[in-house]
Amino acid sequence: MLHNKPKFHFFLLLFSCLLTLSCVGTNTKSTIINNYTGEINRILLIIESEVPFKAFSEGLSEELYKEFGLRNIHLKSKFSFPSPAKRDTSMLKYLNKNFDTDWLLEIRQTRAYDTPSFSSPPTYNGSMWVGGTISASQTKLELELTLTDYRTMSTIWTSTMKLSSGNGITIGGLKDGYGKTTTARKIMKTLTKDGLLIPFETR
Repeated sequence: MLHNKPKFHFFLLLFSCLLTLSCVGTNTKSTIINNYTGEINRILLIIESEVPFKAFSEGLSEELYKEFGLRNIHLKSKFSFPSPAKRDTSMLKYLNKNFDTDWLLEIRQTRAYDTPSFSSPPTYNGSMWVGGTISASQTKLELELTLTDYRTMSTIWTSTMKLSSGNGITIGGLKDGYGKTTTARKIMKTLTKDGLLIPFETR
């Protein structure tokens, strides 16, 4: 019986990870299109995504509001949750009213899908190992970011982000808004790395 204890502890630890699995991974690529030399005081943020990711989009907006606020930049946000058949991003640039904007930051969901689920590890019932019935899956979300000089409507910067999140049993994934802080900070770090924002702090 003693030789089974290491295996039991291993599977118990793995099972615990499955219960709370919601780690968010990010892969980001960015390109500077034009240099920007003006001051950055106000930004209009528009997020376009599908309804299942509403919690994530709203949470991301709140986190970006905080991040830009730390840099004394005022962020105003609007949302659009269209179906793929009704998607029309050309109208998003005309949503701004009575807001003297320096930048227009658009975040569009370009792809989202779930990977096949996988079974939890087996458990030891006292005499034998039996297979688990609880499963977890992974959600993948791809975003396209565009930064525009609002006064000239010229593109300054573009970026693509690929996010992946495990959907834990006790903690949700991207569809539940998990990963909003990680994503917001990744966006800020990328903008800073590309020289569009002044470094604020190291995280």
